[in-house]
Amino acid sequence: MKAAERQSSFSQFHSTRRIAGLTHGFYRYPATTSPDLVREVVLAHSNEDDYVLDPFMGGGTTIVEALANGRRAIGSDLNSLATFITRVKTTPLTASEWEGVWAWMSDRPLQPGVELGKAGLLSTLPASLRVPIRRALARVDQLPGRRQQAVVRCALLRMGQWALESSFLYPRRIDDRRNATPTVGMLNAKLQEVLAQMETGMDELLSSAREHGVRKWELPGRRLILKSAAEELLTRERLAELHGKVRLIMTSPPYPGVHVLYHRWQIGARRETSAPYMITGSSDGMALSYYTMGGRHELGLERYFQRLEEAFRTIRPLLARGALVVQLVAFNRSREQLPKFLTAMEKAGYRTDRSRPLLVREVPNRRWYARGRDFDASREYLLFHSRR
Repeated sequence: MKAAERQSSFSQFHSTRRIAGLTHGFYRYPATTSPDLVREVVLAHSNEDDYVLDPFMGGGTTIVEALANGRRAIGSDLNSLATFITRVKTTPLTASEWEGVWAWMSDRPLQPGVELGKAGLLSTLPASLRVPIRRALARVDQLPGRRQQAVVRCALLRMGQWALESSFLYPRRIDDRRNATPTVGMLNAKLQEVLAQMETGMDELLSSAREHGVRKWELPGRRLILKSAAEELLTRERLAELHGKVRLIMTSPPYPGVHVLYHRWQIGARRETSAPYMITGSSDGMALSYYTMGGRHELGLERYFQRLEEAFRTIRPLLARGALVVQLVAFNRSREQLPKFLTAMEKAGYRTDRSRPLLVREVPNRRWYARGRDFDASREYLLFHSRR
């Protein structure tokens, strides 16, 4: 059945199921869109072999779902952490490469045994986490292939994220204090668990793609991942041949006025660290407003809507006739900012689909910092536009 013939009520918009399945669990990227919702949108508004674009790729949810369902995918993000994670999520290893990863793991890489250099960006991590990660990173070069090294770095990233989110390092109750320091054994067990989940998740992705006639070796060639701001996409030579070929944009742009740490880990209540970039061997150095298209003050918000308009005007030539733009977004103050968002899209050359009811959902257990007392940053909107 063609996408145009399908109808969807987007029942998964209100899904509260945890992020899981395929390769989605490789890393918990901030403000991740529900894979169930993305899958529903992709199936409803594109066909096999169609191009699906996400110009604010983040953790790569749209890219993974597009590939898993037989589509071709284009993803971009100006955050090198996002491009690293998405590449790992969509690059399968051979059986022999996985054997090499498990052989590396069997040597207990978190244990003492190598000289450690300077801690660098890892110095902001608690010592109980910093030292084992440094030991493992010092051994990463023992793996002969870059794809193997990337998988291990991603696994270390997820292990570190798990440790910081658990009660080990920052106990919430008095009873937790006796377990306040994760042991090397605990971290080693978690790293093994993460690697096993990554291998299983990749097998699931390959199995799903195979159901749509896509073989394992074809998968990387069906996606294009770029480190680029959305408004600079058309300067990339590799996109020249794709003008007029994108059938669907499924994306979640930065949320205006909402404090989301796309480029840092939070340590405890107030401290932040750039450790993810050292773990992945990626570059950083920019302020938060660089990743959110503008700060939370009034001038920053004005800049946000200017960049939003510029971004979607820039990528408009990539869209095919009848292409749909679907965006999941939240606002600090929706009454003021939602109309500005829609106006920016209209100026960029898009028509708001007013035939659809406005879909709004409350995201449980989501707490973000936003300016002012009257804000609704945990309320997300699903918006539909078409190219004029």
